[in-house]
Amino acid sequence: MAQDKIRNIMLMGHSHSGKTQLSEAMVYAGGLIPKPGSVDEGTTISDYNDDEKERKISINCSMLNTVFNDIKVNIIDTPGYGDFIGEVLSGVKVVESAVVVVNAVGGVEIGTNQAFKIIEEEKLPAVIFINRIDKEHADFFKCVNALKDKFGKKLVIITYPVGKESSLKSVSNLITKEGLNDLEGDDKGKAEKFSESLMENVAETDDKLLEKYLDQGTLGADEVSGAMKKGILERKIIPVLAGSAALGIGVKELMNFVAEDMPSPAEAPPREALDSKTNEKISIKGDEDFFSAQVFKTVSDPYVGQISIFRVFSGSLSSNSSFYNVTKKNSEKISQIFTLQGKEQKQVDRVYAGDIAACTKLKDTSTGDSLGTEQKPVLFDQLKFPEPAISFSIKPKSRSDEDKISGALHKLTVEDIAFKVVRDTQTKELVVSGMGDLHLNIMIARLKQRFGVDVDIGTPKI
Repeated sequence: MAQDKIRNIMLMGHSHSGKTQLSEAMVYAGGLIPKPGSVDEGTTISDYNDDEKERKISINCSMLNTVFNDIKVNIIDTPGYGDFIGEVLSGVKVVESAVVVVNAVGGVEIGTNQAFKIIEEEKLPAVIFINRIDKEHADFFKCVNALKDKFGKKLVIITYPVGKESSLKSVSNLITKEGLNDLEGDDKGKAEKFSESLMENVAETDDKLLEKYLDQGTLGADEVSGAMKKGILERKIIPVLAGSAALGIGVKELMNFVAEDMPSPAEAPPREALDSKTNEKISIKGDEDFFSAQVFKTVSDPYVGQISIFRVFSGSLSSNSSFYNVTKKNSEKISQIFTLQGKEQKQVDRVYAGDIAACTKLKDTSTGDSLGTEQKPVLFDQLKFPEPAISFSIKPKSRSDEDKISGALHKLTVEDIAFKVVRDTQTKELVVSGMGDLHLNIMIARLKQRFGVDVDIGTPKI
């Protein structure tokens, strides 16, 4: 698939803002599932682990994809809790843009600000989706005002909700003016002001367009859209759309916006890397002939074993072939390549630059490894994670647990790079470390649920 026909996006935001429900609605909007699943009922594609269903939260980032307007959209759904920040930091390196989901009831929260901080550090174009407009106490304007305080003229409102709370019916498009006639009274006046502000802010990103806008007082929808696409890529514009993922309202408008206005891999800046043969820094464009990729996520599946998920930055890779692991300096044979829809696997013969895919049972490849060829061994920056914030000492409860604990802990650390395990040489204790209480409690619960290993937890000796 050509790079201009791909969009790689990451859903980010505070916990319970509705990212997983939105990912479900997006896949449904593309017609790839017969009906959207529900977080409350534990039927979503994205949250497929038992502990995610039980807690009704995302713990791991998961891969989904859909097709909209002939554009393939790869979606990475990420956890909102700070304890799982490692999942966000690994995925953010392989996308061209982010969708920040804001809860219309809670407004701009800690997780929202964390998402904005990461986006700023990674220089990632972003679009904001104000979700849950249908919920009681939802306040679209409070969210918009808080975002305006943060981003000023960068912020432009693209869709405006028709109705609110239980009376939410649809959204109107402030670029095409579609649906504006469905608004009444104050809402119509506010929407028209937002539309004027949109034109003015977009025009200010282009001198010629600004001149025309000042001369004529208006711009055509195509002119606005073209300038907006450029402004988003240059991070001069942050568009805002509204709706309800649970009701599917505003989701098609969001999907259309992602397909038409968010950057493709072909439009994104080249990826910086190191040629490990010459030790020179290079910039990689997607149209390069040589194969280069990076593994950003590893999943331990009880049935198929280790699944390595990677993003291709140049060239292509076919099933039943091999690649060179530049990080480990050895070759790996692969069998079948596939794309992921949550835990479901779809076989593909070849994966091309700009796309995301996975393969299984690699012997010596782990998260963060750079993949390529011996002739052109390209090394990408290693994924960086914050230092662990909390540690527990753990002790197997029985001899049976002791026999199994080493292999079980290894599988958990392969899957979650932010989860650390060390044997303290002085105290002889086994110490696990993570990003918070919730993170460690879930990892310890997984020891029991997945591998049947019972442990006693304590405070590490000093």
